[in-house]
Amino acid sequence: MKKLKLFLLMAVMAIVALSFVACTKDSGGDQTVKSNDALTGESNVLVTYFSWSSSNNTKTMAEYIAEYTGGEIFRIQPKTPYTSNYNEALDVAQTEKSNKVRPELFENITQEQIDGYDVIFVGYPVWWSDAPMIIYSFLEANDYSDKTVVTFATSGGSGLSDSNLKSTIDANFTSGLCITDISSSSSKTRVENWITELGYHK
Repeated sequence: MKKLKLFLLMAVMAIVALSFVACTKDSGGDQTVKSNDALTGESNVLVTYFSWSSSNNTKTMAEYIAEYTGGEIFRIQPKTPYTSNYNEALDVAQTEKSNKVRPELFENITQEQIDGYDVIFVGYPVWWSDAPMIIYSFLEANDYSDKTVVTFATSGGSGLSDSNLKSTIDANFTSGLCITDISSSSSKTRVENWITELGYHK
């Protein structure tokens, strides 16, 4: 009887252990993504960005910025994700730009939360010489008139392409940065030097 109880106890413990491992694996993913409820406002810097999920180049740049500024991160995501096929994603982006579409956001930040930050970094991949339309969906939902907005971008070869953004919202824009090869060993240093020049290094 004692052996049976011991066997049952060991079986239950094994099941619990396996369940824990499975949950740990399933709970992985993008740890930089915070819902708007998770933003604390403890920093005066907020790093927001949209990154095409199949490359996540802009995500990498956003993480560098957050590291050097001590800022909090918020990932801008469309309710309907873009396809992982690059050419198809660009076709969708071109259609959205031509028709001035404002894709629905998976989640946005409230004005009250925006008010808790002084500096808002806004990052994106450059698509068709502009920011993706999801960035416009994000920015047009709130008032940034008393904020400093800093744009940053990743691109295969074009520049920052933020002139349309600057004419869309009322904000105090400062010098942005576009990096064409975020995987380069010098890119992180370049981001740090830029943050230092802006005066936002923690």
